[in-house]
Amino acid sequence: MLKDRRLLTALPILVLCVTIGLALGLSAEDPPPPAQIQYRNLQVQRLVDNGPNDKKVDIVIVGDGYTRRQLAPGGKYEKDARAFADCFFHQPPFDKYAAYFNLHAVYVESLDNGADSRPGENRRRTAFRSTYRIQGIDRLLQYQHPEAVLEAARNVPDLDLIFVMVNDGRYGGSGGVVVCPSTHKVFPAPCFSTYGTQSFQVGIHEMGHSFANLGDEYADPSVVENFPLPPNGAELVFPNLTIGARVNRNTWKGLVNTVKWKHFLEFPYASTVIGAYEGGYFREKGVFRPQKNCKMREYEENFCAICREAITIKIFETVREKFDHAAYHKTNPLH
Repeated sequence: MLKDRRLLTALPILVLCVTIGLALGLSAEDPPPPAQIQYRNLQVQRLVDNGPNDKKVDIVIVGDGYTRRQLAPGGKYEKDARAFADCFFHQPPFDKYAAYFNLHAVYVESLDNGADSRPGENRRRTAFRSTYRIQGIDRLLQYQHPEAVLEAARNVPDLDLIFVMVNDGRYGGSGGVVVCPSTHKVFPAPCFSTYGTQSFQVGIHEMGHSFANLGDEYADPSVVENFPLPPNGAELVFPNLTIGARVNRNTWKGLVNTVKWKHFLEFPYASTVIGAYEGGYFREKGVFRPQKNCKMREYEENFCAICREAITIKIFETVREKFDHAAYHKTNPLH
C-alpha cells in the first residue's frame, strides 16, 4: 500500500501554478506540444450517458501519452477510461448519485507513450507534456500545458469536471484546475497515472479539493509554515476542518453547540461516528476533523459523512437542483 502524503501537500501550490500558467504562457524549459497534435474536433465517446449535458455533472477524461494505436476502439485508452469510471462510481457518494453524471472520454493523440521523468526532460512528445518530479517530488505528476487540457476537454459541451489520465505505469498524480480565459470559469482538473486503483484514488481525492472545497486532513509538519491559519481566530473555509479554539470539546452538549458540523450530531448513532478528531490542515494539533478516517486523510478510505454531504451539495448545485437536507439525511443514515 503506497502512502506518499507529500503528493497531497503540493496541491494548493499546483492549483496556483496551473492557473498562472494560463495567464503567463509557457516556461522556457517546457516547449509547446508538437504542432501535429490536434485538440479540436476530436472523437468523443460517452461512456456514461444519463441525459442531456446541461442537466448533469459532465465529467471529461482527457488522456495524455496515448498513441494512435492505443486510441483504437477497445484499445488501451478506452480500457483505462472504463476502469477509472468503474472505480469512481464505486466510491460513495458517487455510487448513490451516479444518475446525476455523464462521463465522456476525449481521444487526444500523442506521438509518444507515457510521461517525462522530470521537468525539462522533454523526451516524450505528448499532448499535455505531463511529467513526474514536479517540485522535486518523485510521484508528483502534473501536466505542463493546462491551456491544451482545456482546449481538448471543450470538445464536450457543458463540461464541469476534467480528469487528466496519463498513460504511465508509475504511481503518481496531483490536483489542479484550469481556467477559461474568456469566462474565467474554473474547472477542477486533477491528474493521475494509469498505475492502477491507487493512482485512481489520487485523482478522486484531488477532485474532493477542487470540486467540493475539501481540506486535507493529514498532518505534515514540514509544510505547515506554507499554510498559515486564518488571522484573528477566523474559521477555516473547508467544511471538513475546524479550528480547535472554536470548539468546546469538554462535553457532548458543548460539542453539539459549537462544532461546524453540529447538524450531524443530532442524528442517531452520531456519537459513535462523528466527533472532533485532532489533526488536519497539515497540523497534528489545533485543527480538528469530523471522523477518524476519510479519503481526505488516506487515499484508500471512503469520504467521511461530512465530505460526502459537501460533495453531494455540489452535485446538486451543478445540476441546478435544490438540495433538501432533511431528505438527504433520511436516505443517508450514519450507521
